[in-house]
Amino acid sequence: MEYLKKAINGETLATQKYSVFAEIAKKEGFANIAYLFESLTVAEKIHIKNHKNALDEDYKPENEDFTRGTTVENVKDAMDAELWENKKMYPSFIKEIKKDKKNPMQKVAQLSFEWARDVELTHHKALKIAMKYLEQGKEFDCSEIYICKVCGNLVFSKPTKICPICRHDPAFYFKVKRD
Repeated sequence: MEYLKKAINGETLATQKYSVFAEIAKKEGFANIAYLFESLTVAEKIHIKNHKNALDEDYKPENEDFTRGTTVENVKDAMDAELWENKKMYPSFIKEIKKDKKNPMQKVAQLSFEWARDVELTHHKALKIAMKYLEQGKEFDCSEIYICKVCGNLVFSKPTKICPICRHDPAFYFKVKRD
């Protein structure tokens, strides 16, 4: 299940980056973008948990270094990464995991990858909205963020309908606390 380990490594790197990016955004006066990065960190940790459950063995992710920039550069970096995961990384992992019919956790891994793939697109869209504000020299308009504790989907208001990604009840969403 090398693909699960690669996914765990990638999601771990994302959590590290987004935590640092949140601190940079705070220092630059973008509290709401910092909140978005903090929320993305929470969501990516859900992906890690799901991937580790599918891996069904102890695994310690590798540490990687990454580039830090301004908030604008960091939002762009995160947008690109989320879209790449949605369009390239997870589709290739899903294709490969489907071939692993002998693995008893194959279906769990495939579902974990499918949820992560779809959620990464919602993350990309949230970052794209934040970028539009930044391009206008404004702070991102966001007062609360909710995350689905099953798949990591992110929404900007209290959910009243089932999660469009994992199909769980809105009761599975929680509001991310602000620092």
